[in-house]
Amino acid sequence: MSLALLSYRITQLVCLLPVTLGVVGTLLPSFGYFPVAGFHQLTGNYYEMFWQAPGLSSMVMATLVSGSLAISISLLLTITIFSVFYNSSSWKIWRNFLSPMLAFPHAAFALGVMFLVTPSGWYARFLALFFPELNSPPAWHTVHDVYGMTLGIVLGLKELPFLMLMALSACNQVNVSQLLRVGQSLGYHPIYVWLKIIWPQLLPQMRLPIIAVIAYSFSVVDIARILGPTTPPTLAVAIMQWFSSEQLEQRLLGSAGAVCLLVLTGVLMVGWLALEQWLVGKDGRCLINGIRSRLSLGWQWLAHITQWLVWGVWVTAVLSIVLWAFSWRWRYPDFIPSEFSLKVGLRYSDKLLSLLETTWFLALMTSVIGLLLVLGLLEAKKAQQRYALSWLYLPLLIPQVSFLFGFQWLLVSFNLDGTWTGIIWSHLIYVIPYICLALAGYLKHFDQRYLTVATMLSGRPRYSYWRIKMAMLLWPISFALAVGVAVSVAQYLPTLFAGAGRVSTLTTEAVSLAQGADYRVTGIFALAQLVVPLITYGCAFLMPYCIYRRFSMMRI
Repeated sequence: MSLALLSYRITQLVCLLPVTLGVVGTLLPSFGYFPVAGFHQLTGNYYEMFWQAPGLSSMVMATLVSGSLAISISLLLTITIFSVFYNSSSWKIWRNFLSPMLAFPHAAFALGVMFLVTPSGWYARFLALFFPELNSPPAWHTVHDVYGMTLGIVLGLKELPFLMLMALSACNQVNVSQLLRVGQSLGYHPIYVWLKIIWPQLLPQMRLPIIAVIAYSFSVVDIARILGPTTPPTLAVAIMQWFSSEQLEQRLLGSAGAVCLLVLTGVLMVGWLALEQWLVGKDGRCLINGIRSRLSLGWQWLAHITQWLVWGVWVTAVLSIVLWAFSWRWRYPDFIPSEFSLKVGLRYSDKLLSLLETTWFLALMTSVIGLLLVLGLLEAKKAQQRYALSWLYLPLLIPQVSFLFGFQWLLVSFNLDGTWTGIIWSHLIYVIPYICLALAGYLKHFDQRYLTVATMLSGRPRYSYWRIKMAMLLWPISFALAVGVAVSVAQYLPTLFAGAGRVSTLTTEAVSLAQGADYRVTGIFALAQLVVPLITYGCAFLMPYCIYRRFSMMRI
């Protein structure tokens, strides 16, 4: 068996085994079959308990509202930005900052927004500069609102860079420049060309990323714990609370809830597929009505205003984290801290350094292993076939709470719970798909003639592979490694389940601190969580430049 085929089989085992056995391990306890805890009789009582749970309708409503807002905002913003700003001066800014935005951990971004929109947050302090009556924090329900609207907006803004990156990848399959020229020659405004010609071709290419965003938005836990409703919480958070209960029956109730959440997410995915068919269908009236009138200037101004609002939230979220991390005294309604200090950071320096070491080690180990597996996977002949890697993205399409409970018992069976091996495995489930997304296009379009000539001259295929192909692909490989680190740092639920409470990372600590801790301490841990992926991205871009600074043509 070749190394490429071996890597293909190992990756299948790493990604598919936890999902399949995890779903089974969650499904069986939902029917009362949980032998390790002494439950051997099949029953549907736990589903009845779930449907009779207090506040279930509010949980489902908050989940539906926040998830629908998230996917709507991220998708509409992606369509608007591409349709209005493509190849403009603003477009260059978007492309340059997509990677840093993608590296921003979910929990850190949620904490930054929390510092902005709370009644004593930075936005209220800014308004207090112009409205003296706001000399005390207003009674705003901007955080933990009943319907989870703030949660949905934040999720939509955080998923925007991912969908934009996937849209850029899809644009490689469509000749956008030529379609724009042809559409404009027929009298269509550029925005109409995007809406009527280009996007109907891009949306089917983006089907998998959009479904992945749906799965994440309707089952998110870490951001929901920071910004979502609390009494009752969203459905995913409630399921996590049941799983964490000391009463075993509550855990079986959580299994029933996890299965219902899986079914709900599946129904929503099917609904999106039906909506996509309606939007891009060949008989769609809006696509063939021949309207060529120019969009109003007001629409374009609205797009510009929306763009600045999005940038404003991202920039101020980062600044608020930095200010709280280094502040010592910041009383309301002061716009900036009256005193800065490093005392709080020094007080928690030992714990912070320990968590930094754990987080960085875990992220680097996971990313390096995932990168090696993906490189071998993409070289396997089976991976060259169409749809051969569709199984790789299955973990992204299933809510985490719907299989991680079962996966935890798989780790317990092998005595891997709370070990580095178990945690790295749980992170690999998500790191490998994202590394593959970052690398697949580059390896697919690599000109194999370089490798053929090098092999003919040296007579050593493996030597030529590492010295020629890997050297020429060092830029995308470094970027893929940084993507893996960012994905690993952001993992919250996998660390909780696989770590069994014995291993803490910056993400788990930051989420727990968000439940009422000192904002200065929370800001320090959020800033540390943000620094890890950003430094990794910086090293990923600088390392190839330093190695091949005299060979600028090797940039791909």
